Amino acid sequence: MIESSMSQFVASFEQIRWGVLFDSVDVYSVVDFLLNSYRTLIDIHFPLKKVRIRGNSDYPVRWFNAELRKMRNTVEAMRLVYTVTGDAVDKTAYDAFRKVYRNAIQTTKKRAYASFIKDSSHKSRDIWRIINFEGNRNARVNPVDMDVDELNHFFVTFADNLEGNRNARVNPVDMDVDELNHFFVTFADNLVSSLTGSNVDALDYLKYVPKPVNSFCLLSVTSIGVSHAIGTLSFSKSSDIYGINSDIVRNTRDFLIDPLVYLINLSFRTGRFPRAFKNSKVVPIFKKGDSAEPKNYRPISVLGIFGKIIEIILKEHLLGYFRSFSQVTQLTRYSLEAFHK
Repeated sequence: MIESSMSQFVASFEQIRWGVLFDSVDVYSVVDFLLNSYRTLIDIHFPLKKVRIRGNSDYPVRWFNAELRKMRNTVEAMRLVYTVTGDAVDKTAYDAFRKVYRNAIQTTKKRAYASFIKDSSHKSRDIWRIINFEGNRNARVNPVDMDVDELNHFFVTFADNLEGNRNARVNPVDMDVDELNHFFVTFADNLVSSLTGSNVDALDYLKYVPKPVNSFCLLSVTSIGVSHAIGTLSFSKSSDIYGINSDIVRNTRDFLIDPLVYLINLSFRTGRFPRAFKNSKVVPIFKKGDSAEPKNYRPISVLGIFGKIIEIILKEHLLGYFRSFSQVTQLTRYSLEAFHK
């Protein structure tokens, strides 16, 4: 995000009149006001723009030369020979020359990059161009001839299809369905009937269990706690389903804290967690293979930023309760360490 746009966004955010929010006692109305305020200003100061899809022209250095192309063709020819003959000698020759080809690629690339940086008038910039390119940070997926609804349908029905395929792989069993159902239904009764009787009532064992002297409850949050939660957010420019990210929240923290404190305390007091904070944005990340196949994408969920803030606060409340009132045993200590991570 451009710095000037962010400054203008913060200036506009500062002008929001939060009195309407503080007058409401309905969690969902408060959430709608908060999210709509952000979305309206985001659309104004950070409008969507069309960007050019990067192609082969973005290669920093053209290092693949005619000699490497000739070696690549030789490797392919030797692979075909081995595939046809299946001879171990052909396989050994193919593996050896493929190794030579790979070493030649690395050597040629290093020399080309070194020459490119040596002749560059802006060495630091071009070094980072190479680093980013080799790290695949600037990679762009080419346009895919796939309908969005097709990809969504695949992700939504994936679990059902997987279960169906799993059931289809089960070999037929010569067993009556009613017989199997009867076994599972009567299993518990048969197990109980096989146990020897006892004269002791199960409730009598509760007499020896110490009664808890403390109970957990959600305490009211303060501006300090909310500010700390915002400060622990990861530095990410990935926007949630509403177009909000941690960078925007950090920059508007000074004006956001009081409304967010009111919202979180209202949620704790009424026992209602905003439905809008449960929504997440699913981003399909291409793995490998055919880019037109939905199965070759991994769905990554981007959770709502305000839901993350509440999650951080709840975690701190639970940790504080465990530290203050739980008996410090070895098991408790290990559990706290794992929960803290």
